[in-house]
Amino acid sequence: MFRHRTSLVAIAVSLTALTACSGSDATTEAGAADTMAATTAAPDTTTVTTEAPAPTTPPMGHIRGTAYTFNTPDPIAGATVSLVEMPEISAVTGADGSYELAVPIGMAVTPVIEAEGHHSIHLQTFTVDDDHEGSEIDGANFQTPSEPIYEALRALIGGFVGKDPFEGGCVIVTTVSDKRVVGMPFAEFIEFHPHGKAGATASIDPPNAQPIYFNEDVIPDQAQTTSSNDGGVLWSNVPPGDYTLRATLEGTSFAEVHVRCEQDWVINANPVWGLHEMP
Repeated sequence: MFRHRTSLVAIAVSLTALTACSGSDATTEAGAADTMAATTAAPDTTTVTTEAPAPTTPPMGHIRGTAYTFNTPDPIAGATVSLVEMPEISAVTGADGSYELAVPIGMAVTPVIEAEGHHSIHLQTFTVDDDHEGSEIDGANFQTPSEPIYEALRALIGGFVGKDPFEGGCVIVTTVSDKRVVGMPFAEFIEFHPHGKAGATASIDPPNAQPIYFNEDVIPDQAQTTSSNDGGVLWSNVPPGDYTLRATLEGTSFAEVHVRCEQDWVINANPVWGLHEMP
């Protein structure tokens, strides 16, 4: 009897202790939950603003030159020079015929001139960076024929080739020139003549036309089989496309010229650029 009551008392004590422990655990869990809720940070609603990067201006190069009337020293004032590939870039020639265009570095561009009383002329295509023609291109001169001279030359060349020289494409003109013209300012260049390198042969790639050379009287002449001391050479009826011009003379190296041909264009890769002898 005594032993039985002792067991019941022990059980009762154990149950009381267990109940007390259970209550303590619940309280602990509730406290832990409260602590977690208190320590959990509310979402940060602060707006962080970052300024947009300022627009950057691309590095610029320049093309400079002078416009003058073909076979004369006369500058052309008030003409508009622009770029075929970037027509928004343009300049008006000054009283001395000079112009300057700012061009993004790395662009390949073809300058073109529009001048009252003269025929429109395109220059060679320049790539404005130091791996090509340079970032500062000086002496990109326009040798621009008056409309009467242009029509006379067109008729003369048409007589040589037996058809309109613009049939099916363009006319490309350049000068195989003496190395001394390279880098010449216009005032010096216009007094330096003849400026051709005689005896050279010229070619066009792709080979879609045959060269006609100018004689020493600055007239296209089918009897001329190499460049004269004038240095002029042309290709007529050239199909539209991109071309490379080259000149060959034993013991001499020349610059290559890149041109863009479109229907009815006259492209004149004029000194002091064009097929100049390398210094």
